[in-house]
Amino acid sequence: MSTLQVDSIVASTSGADLNLDGAGSGVVNLATGAELNGTALTSTFNPYVAPGTSGNLLTSNGSAWTSATPAAGGSSIEWISTTNITGSPTSVSFDTLSTDYKHFRLIGYDLLRASSNGRWGLRYKVGGSYVTASYTGATLQIYNSTHASQPWSFVDISSAFADFGFFNSVANEGQFFDATVYSVHNATSYKMMSGESAVKDSSNFYVTRGSGFYLGATGAVTGIQAYFDGAALQNQGSISLYGIKEA
Repeated sequence: MSTLQVDSIVASTSGADLNLDGAGSGVVNLATGAELNGTALTSTFNPYVAPGTSGNLLTSNGSAWTSATPAAGGSSIEWISTTNITGSPTSVSFDTLSTDYKHFRLIGYDLLRASSNGRWGLRYKVGGSYVTASYTGATLQIYNSTHASQPWSFVDISSAFADFGFFNSVANEGQFFDATVYSVHNATSYKMMSGESAVKDSSNFYVTRGSGFYLGATGAVTGIQAYFDGAALQNQGSISLYGIKEA
């Protein structure tokens, strides 16, 4: 092995790159104490960190970068998928519920019904098909008409879906909802859900909040369906599914 001892190496052409090619593997070895712009590489720069275990994060320990297990935390919510509304569906289903998540959340945005006086809610898929009976729950609806608020409340027993209230049809005024279903993979308890919506018709505004149970069976839920009773959706808006983790 030959050693070249010089104080400086400069490219022969002004503005050109200076290439250092290592023999054999083609990798240049920079000895301990080498510097980049006056900073020692061995104390500040780590050119490679082994990935470690799947799911690890690149983490600083204050003096170097390491591959570290993420710190345990509280619950977190992650987007899974979005269905854009096309045609005139009366329901939107999500049939893949990963066991990575304990609870699931559906958010409907800028939705519009084909006609007025419809209602919306959720259905569960149990045993291979969506169940159309044995839901129960209670809903409170605040109805505002010409600046006068009037509360409505109602209870559904053995309903065809978990009813979360009124959903209307007003051009250029999309409707919104937010619903959560809990512990869907638990096979020993009845499944609970809750939801709320903001709705407007030609002269009134409705805010609805409700909760419900599916009492037909205690098996695990394998799908969640947003269901719109009385009138189909129109060709606008979207519904997104989110997963909620717990530490």
